Amino acid sequence: MFKYTFLKSNNRFHSSSAMRRLVTAFVIVMSFLCVFIDKCTVYADYLYKPVDAHITFTCQGIEGINGGKYQISIKAGSVEGPLPAKDIITVDENGKGEFVLHITEPGTYDYQVYQIKGSDKDVIYDETKYDVHVFVTSNENGMLEYTVAVNISNTDQKPDAVEFKNVAVEIPTENKLVPPDKSAETGDDFGSGLILLMLLTAMVGIAVILIHKRSSKES
Repeated sequence: MFKYTFLKSNNRFHSSSAMRRLVTAFVIVMSFLCVFIDKCTVYADYLYKPVDAHITFTCQGIEGINGGKYQISIKAGSVEGPLPAKDIITVDENGKGEFVLHITEPGTYDYQVYQIKGSDKDVIYDETKYDVHVFVTSNENGMLEYTVAVNISNTDQKPDAVEFKNVAVEIPTENKLVPPDKSAETGDDFGSGLILLMLLTAMVGIAVILIHKRSSKES
């Protein structure tokens, strides 16, 4: 009986020790994993120094139209491309703006920049769409660097800048108010006056002739 009780207690002791060792090993492994994962996360965060890439654009003013406002929009070519805080920027005539992209890793990021058509019926809005490519690389110090290339969508044209040129609607000539030709008016007045003077002179001449004839008869 004593031997059986001792063996039973001994088995319980060994089982308890094994359980404690198992729990201890599990805690050690989990602690190691947590430390390792945390270090990997920190390393990933500081693997590259982020860079802010700037995509600038201009919008020319329209002669004869003041106070115009124009909306420029940007959209990413893929879901991986970071977007700026504002994807639509409103500028005044002769205005300049920029989209700022916060980039955290190397890669090629494609965007399209275009103008949202406004509602002013006196303006023909520039519908040009620009494909903007941002090339991001890292240097030996882990710092990100970028370059920007631009081309007009669906063409091989590569302008130096993203620029929108709106123009005023052309008013047909027949609808324009043509100012009177003052020189023509002056000439017409002069001609009319000359004719009137000649008529008056002729009438005076006739009257003089008639008076002279009457006087001759009476004499």
